[in-house]
Amino acid sequence: GKMWVFSNLRCGTPEEPCRETFNQTNHKLGLTYNTTCCNKDNCNSPAPRPTPALALVLLTSVAGLGLWLLH
Repeated sequence: GKMWVFSNLRCGTPEEPCRETFNQTNHKLGLTYNTTCCNKDNCNSPAPRPTPALALVLLTSVAGLGLWLLH
């Protein structure tokens, strides 16, 4: 499955209409970002880089919990 990571709620609005990195896919983790803001917009700065690690940790912990519940 794909994980959607939304940056800021204001991204993609008429105030911040830039869509250069819209639906950018990270092939290593299989994550799909919905980052509608440019890199120069500060609303996008916290979203793309720390999120893959967090999502990976979240995914592995959920998978581990699921496996533990199955046993």
